[in-house]
Amino acid sequence: MKRSARRGQIIPLVALLLVPLLGAAALAVDVGYLRYQQRIAQTAADSAAIAGATELPYAGSSYVAAARSDAAANGFTNNGGTIVVTVNNPPASGPNTGNANAVEVIVSAKYPTFFENVFGMALATVQSRAVVVNRNRTNNCFYLLGTGTSNISSDTLTSPTCGLMTNGSLNINVSTVNMSRIGYAGSGNNFSQVTFSNAQPAAAIATADPCPTIAGCAYLTANPPATSPCTYTNFNPSSNTTIYPGVYCGPINANNLNLTFSPGVYVFTSGVNFNGGTLTGTGVTWYVPSGAINIQNTAHINLSAPTSGATEGILIYQPPSNSNNLNWSGFLGNGTPSVVYAPAATLTSNGINFSAVSIIVGSANISTSTFTFPSGGAVPGQNLSVLAE
Repeated sequence: MKRSARRGQIIPLVALLLVPLLGAAALAVDVGYLRYQQRIAQTAADSAAIAGATELPYAGSSYVAAARSDAAANGFTNNGGTIVVTVNNPPASGPNTGNANAVEVIVSAKYPTFFENVFGMALATVQSRAVVVNRNRTNNCFYLLGTGTSNISSDTLTSPTCGLMTNGSLNINVSTVNMSRIGYAGSGNNFSQVTFSNAQPAAAIATADPCPTIAGCAYLTANPPATSPCTYTNFNPSSNTTIYPGVYCGPINANNLNLTFSPGVYVFTSGVNFNGGTLTGTGVTWYVPSGAINIQNTAHINLSAPTSGATEGILIYQPPSNSNNLNWSGFLGNGTPSVVYAPAATLTSNGINFSAVSIIVGSANISTSTFTFPSGGAVPGQNLSVLAE
């Protein structure tokens, strides 16, 4: 009986000692599990914020849908209950509050506990937050995307805040080049009697077509304008006039005329031929699915691209399927600097004075010309999504 009595006294004491130990173990297991889930939620929030911010520049876009779709792909489908994916533009808190170029994503999820449920806590909430800011890319502004040889002779290239990149080889002779970066992916390069007042040429890895990162360019790629029905056929004005957006079938020809372009998108199904004269207009985009762009005999091109809307920043868009050359001489770019995109074409210029934010072509043969890329000029709608918080 005594032994039994002693045993009866010892059992409650052991139980009292085990309760706090089991509680601590339960807490440790649950905290470890929730921390693991929080790391997964953070990855989803980071990815969703990037998706939302990337969508911001596009006309008619839904950054909320993009962010939530990405979060769902990572296992967090917004259901308004156990999983809530909140998307804010601009962010509702933090140093980027009020920044219209930033997207905030908050992923909140509830998880069942293992041991804490015994103590009345059946669910625990895990929350992760990320903020991504769109910043303009200015690394390069003159792209030569082809693998052939480009020739620059007796020219002046000025771009102190962005660079030139070719996927082929580069010959530069008797020229002055003031660019922040000069890269070439090909071999057999030649530099003779060249003044490099900023960066020196250097080998680099090939660059990708930047069009998908430029909102206006990406829009035209995904939504090419219709090439029919024809608004005008074989349009050949004989006097100074104003012309209007539409589909121009057959080459458009104008000699020594002053033409005013109304704002909008011009589809030139067979290219353009301008000899002399002056072209003036703001908010203008040329879409050239076939045919060459010939601007000759010191024609003055005072055109600028839209500053907003679906084709923001794009002055000339020649799809990759059109490899016809850009043949230019004269003065171009007196208007707001814009983007020229013709990734399969060769830019051939002689005696040209040109200002642009970005030129994207296959290759170039330019001589006695001046190309200026404004200092600090930002490519309209070209963004790099950067995780900020």
